[in-house]
Amino acid sequence: MIYGSAEADGSAPADLDECSGHFAATPEYPGGVYHYHASLTFPNLPTCLTGTSANNAFSSAAQQGIGAPRR
Repeated sequence: MIYGSAEADGSAPADLDECSGHFAATPEYPGGVYHYHASLTFPNLPTCLTGTSANNAFSSAAQQGIGAPRR
């Protein structure tokens, strides 16, 4: 999972590893889950992200930062 550039409470993510990820609670996983965060700087997505590509599968619940609705 890739989350926006901020935590659910609007704070900056802490303790990110070299892949822009960390193990922390999320709204969907209150017990914690390893997840990535988008960056505010290019290339925005984690450079060591691996997995399967999906077309037209982007959705976001972000309220701030990358993925949030434009105001």
